[in-house]
Amino acid sequence: IPPTQDLGGAYLSSEASEAYAPPEQHRRLGEVLLSLGPGAVGKMVERYWPDEGGWWMAQISAFDPDKGEHQLTYNAGRSDESFEWADLAEFHDSELREVGEDGRRR
Repeated sequence: IPPTQDLGGAYLSSEASEAYAPPEQHRRLGEVLLSLGPGAVGKMVERYWPDEGGWWMAQISAFDPDKGEHQLTYNAGRSDESFEWADLAEFHDSELREVGEDGRRR
């Protein structure tokens, strides 16, 4: 599933948010994605796994509204495909970052 939409400016990088808003007003990427619910499905993110050697690309592939969790799928369509269910709002910006359709960080 390709990414479906941009966040439309709802998320500011850590540097930008520090310049324009007090830290208590900064919405972390995970909070923004959680607020999108099923609208986040199809987006690409990178998740930081320190024990696995750093950043891993994942696609948000499903949303469970009852649990408030998104499914992150790694290596989609490959023999080593794996996934996890996670409450994205629990991730700090140092653990989760948005990736554009071209695979570049935003």
